[in-house]
Amino acid sequence: MSDDPVAARALKEEGQRLAGAFSCDGQDRHHLTLPVRQATASGLAGVTLIALDLLLHAYGRGLGVGIGLLLVPLFAWLFAQWVDGPVLYYRRWGRLHQLTLSSATAVTVGNSRATRRMLLLAAPGLAKPVRVSVQSRGFVMSTAAREHLHGWLSTPQVQWSAQAAALLDPEGQSTSGTRGRRRLIAGLLGLALPLAGVGVGLWIVYEHGQDLAIPGAPGYSTFTGPLGKPLPVGRPWGRPCQPVRFAVEEHVPDWVYDQVDAVVTAARRDGIDVALETRQFFWSPGTLYYMDGQTTASTVRIGIFADDGTPPELSNGQPEHIGFGWDAILDPDGHNEDLTQADGMLWMQTLGANAKAVRRSVRQLIAMTQGIMSTSRRSSGIARDSNIDRFTTADIAAMDRMSGCAAGGAQFPASR
Repeated sequence: MSDDPVAARALKEEGQRLAGAFSCDGQDRHHLTLPVRQATASGLAGVTLIALDLLLHAYGRGLGVGIGLLLVPLFAWLFAQWVDGPVLYYRRWGRLHQLTLSSATAVTVGNSRATRRMLLLAAPGLAKPVRVSVQSRGFVMSTAAREHLHGWLSTPQVQWSAQAAALLDPEGQSTSGTRGRRRLIAGLLGLALPLAGVGVGLWIVYEHGQDLAIPGAPGYSTFTGPLGKPLPVGRPWGRPCQPVRFAVEEHVPDWVYDQVDAVVTAARRDGIDVALETRQFFWSPGTLYYMDGQTTASTVRIGIFADDGTPPELSNGQPEHIGFGWDAILDPDGHNEDLTQADGMLWMQTLGANAKAVRRSVRQLIAMTQGIMSTSRRSSGIARDSNIDRFTTADIAAMDRMSGCAAGGAQFPASR
């Protein structure tokens, strides 16, 4: 090192200048709560989870996680805190307040937990001290912010408790490593938690989808009752091969009834245990198949209605063609739910005079009564927006599998 005092002084001044460039000068701004970027990332993760749950109809834990993440930016704004020069700005339920740090009279520590440490700032005119979080789950106050607060609050009139001084002291060398690790952990958590939330949501959606997949009918899915449990494979109504008869309500146009009749007749030819009442609500018990122990009293009646009003939107933003209604009770096995009633609502504003679209909607209703809600097969007569105007071989096999008719050996007489 040079013995020249001028050079030594210049070197010292340069070091001080460089240190000042990276330190808090008491006039800059520091966030004291969850940063906007981290809160926004959590919100976007929540939107992703909610969208996935709605798209795949997986209304479970993933939806709750998504809603929680979506609310993070809102609460981050409602209770935001930051310092800007000598002023502390803080929100309480969105309402902005400010406290001049030089007016504070006491700094103490609030009730602390393992994951949360908090300062309490008292000042004249405050009904209760202002809470400033130093550490919480997913957030650790930066060293620059600590220096900023410590500098403005280090005046003779401010009384410090020993715990508060130790918590905020930026010169505490023994804890500098710990603080650095906490900041690193907080930063990682800020990125990892939203990603983990998305991952958990995707896993829940996947597991939910696996629960609804019909074994032996690849590409076809069943649905759940009000308790969120799937219908049992082979007996969606609690018993195999449930006889079903449809009743088209009197307000439904005759041309729509004709389309229903055509689809039900074709389904019966395909071996599906369904029948249709006449326009006068008569039906022939001989048009249905009855397994051992079943009688005409065993049949279930499915109403078909029509509505000229504005239809609800599907998850893809398109208007709905047909709406399904159903109810179910817990199956004796405790793992499934059994259907107790079902019906269909044709949305005529969407269907218009499109007879082919009406027939597709009726096929979807028939599939629903057999325990099938959707399919991922493009070459299916019940797929959304399908142009196939019949039940395919795969559709029939899936309905036989889910309804239990195939296992029971249900066969219609040749005359039918």
